[in-house]
Amino acid sequence: MIKKDLYEILGVKPDASQEEIKKAYRRLARKYHPDVNPGDKAAEERFKEIGEAYDILSDPKKRKEYDELREAAKGVRFTTSDGTSAYDFSDYEVRFGSDLGSIFEDLFGFERETSGVKRPIKGEDLFYRLAIDLRDACHGRTLEIEVPRGGTSERLKVTIPKGVDDGTVIRLAGKGAPGYRGGPPGDLYIELEIRPDVRFEKRGRDIYYTLPISIFDAIKGAKVKVPTLYGDVMVTIPPGSQCGQKLRLKGKGLPASKGKRAGDQYVELKVIVPKKVSGEARRLLDELERILQENPRGE
Repeated sequence: MIKKDLYEILGVKPDASQEEIKKAYRRLARKYHPDVNPGDKAAEERFKEIGEAYDILSDPKKRKEYDELREAAKGVRFTTSDGTSAYDFSDYEVRFGSDLGSIFEDLFGFERETSGVKRPIKGEDLFYRLAIDLRDACHGRTLEIEVPRGGTSERLKVTIPKGVDDGTVIRLAGKGAPGYRGGPPGDLYIELEIRPDVRFEKRGRDIYYTLPISIFDAIKGAKVKVPTLYGDVMVTIPPGSQCGQKLRLKGKGLPASKGKRAGDQYVELKVIVPKKVSGEARRLLDELERILQENPRGE
């Protein structure tokens, strides 16, 4: 029996951390997902191969067993025609004993029959990317999605928790592909992506909002209504405020979630200067300039 190196399948080193393995898997799964490559049998096989590799390397017990077999098989390592490494485990029982033969199916994805009995196999995990609004990420929401399943589809309800961020993964147990020979179904993993908002800019867990103000608001100060993800609030603009100055609204960003702090909202002031000035207005401005004797360049 021949099987490619699982670490090479995911493009990681044998000493890769679990987080590195997870990132590599998510990147490759998105690239070769059947929904992204409809009708591409090679991509479908690659996707299945990636899933099998991740199923083993993401499980510390399975990974340990695989590493032991991989180490023992170094003497029979060779390179396949496509340039990837592979191992021949055909003499596995001779060297290790038949009592460990069940590792074959769990680790390498092919069957090893015992007394003619075939074991059930768990179905493949499925992956879905879901775009949500910034307000949904802030307040949480239950959404309905349609998941394709080999020519058909299934509608599922997904609960978005409060305070989720880009890249958050929600697992729906048992909602993946069906199992084989009575095996349990796989799971469905939903990765969240927050859409850009027309008014707010998300930076990490903080929210930024640009507030236009007049030159009179900037000079004299003012109280102005400002929108937030939680509703409008009144904000005090200090006298002498400058263009680009930021005011902080504590706790008005994304709410705290799973050990992550609550974000803040920053209100960036943008002073709007009138484009048209009448003769009388210019006279008054000249008088104001004389009184204030303001020279920002210090000349």
